[in-house]
Amino acid sequence: MSQSLRATSSDKDVVARINRFSHLRSVERAVRPSVRRRISLAGAGRRQGLLQRLQRLLEAVLVAQARGRTLESAAAEIESVDAELDGLSLALSRVVRATPLAQFRATLPEVVATHRGDAVALLDYWLEHMDWRSEPIHLVEYLITLLSTDEVGGRTTLVRDPASVSIGVDRACARHADACGDLSDDALVKAAAERLRETSICVLVQDDLEETIVAMREVKESARAGFFDRDLLRSVVQYNTTVKNRFAVLASDHPDRGGVVERTLAALRALDGSEPLTAVVG
Repeated sequence: MSQSLRATSSDKDVVARINRFSHLRSVERAVRPSVRRRISLAGAGRRQGLLQRLQRLLEAVLVAQARGRTLESAAAEIESVDAELDGLSLALSRVVRATPLAQFRATLPEVVATHRGDAVALLDYWLEHMDWRSEPIHLVEYLITLLSTDEVGGRTTLVRDPASVSIGVDRACARHADACGDLSDDALVKAAAERLRETSICVLVQDDLEETIVAMREVKESARAGFFDRDLLRSVVQYNTTVKNRFAVLASDHPDRGGVVERTLAALRALDGSEPLTAVVG
C-alpha cells in the first residue's frame, strides 16, 4: 500500500473531513438568509447523505485500526467525499459572489445575534476564498465590525479586539505583522489609520454624513493591502461604529433632518450597489 493511501485512511483524516463538512454547513446557514430565490444550494437530502457517508467511513476506519488492519477500500470513498466537499465549497463561493452587499447588511446582524458561530465561519471562509487582487473587501470589513461590537446601553460599542474575532482574522493579522513588523512601515496604511481616527472624532458633530461615508470608503479601499495591520483594522472598526451611532442619533433625535438621513442612506446604498458582491467597487 502506498504512503498516500495509508495517510488518507487514518481516523484523523476522516475527522478533518467531517470538520470541513461542519464548517461548510455553518457557512451555508450564515449565507442562506441573504440568498435570492434564484440562487440554490445543495439539497438537504444530499447534505445528509454526505454526512452519513462520512460517519460510516470513520466507523470503518476505526474498526480496521482496532483489528490492526488498513482499510484499502477507504481511498476511493475518501476521493469521492472530497469531490462532494469541493463541490459544496464551490457552490458557496458562487452564492457569496452572486449576493449584493446590501442583502448581507439586511440579514447578517440577525445571524450574528442568534448564530454567531455561523457568522464567524462565513468570515473565515470568505477570507480564504475571496480574490484579494480584485474583489472588494467590504463583506469582510462588515463582518469584522459586527463581530467586534455589541449594543450596550442603546449604543453600538467596540467590545472585542477586531484582530481576534476569528481564527482567520488572527492569522491574517499575524501574517501581516510578520511581513511588515509589529508596526507597519507602510506610510499609506499609517495615514489611512490616522485619517479614520480623525474622522471618527469629526463625525460626532456632523449632521450630514454623505460626503464622509464616500470619502472614507475611498480611504479604506486605498489601504486595502494593509487592511490586516492591527492598528488600521481597529481604526476601521472604530470609525464604522462611530458613524453608525451618529447616524442613529440623527435618525431619532432630529426628525426635521429626514432628508439628510435619506441622502446618507442613498449614498450607502449606491456604494453597496444592487449588483452581486463582485461588482461592488469603491
